[in-house]
Amino acid sequence: MIPALILFAITYVLMLAFSKYRPYISLGSALIFIVSGMLPASQIIPSIDFNVLLMIAGTMGVVALFI
Repeated sequence: MIPALILFAITYVLMLAFSKYRPYISLGSALIFIVSGMLPASQIIPSIDFNVLLMIAGTMGVVALFI
């Protein structure tokens, strides 16, 4: 639990510091979670919350309309 929290905190700080590289940072963090065994391979798809992804996509669509 502690290593996962530390990795999450590092990811969060890196995303704040390097906004241009957010996709690479998030993918790298996800890869570290999987390779280190913190997230078993059998739990990858069930761990994705598609409701949240669709909500974010909808918000981005509305923002694009206003811009």
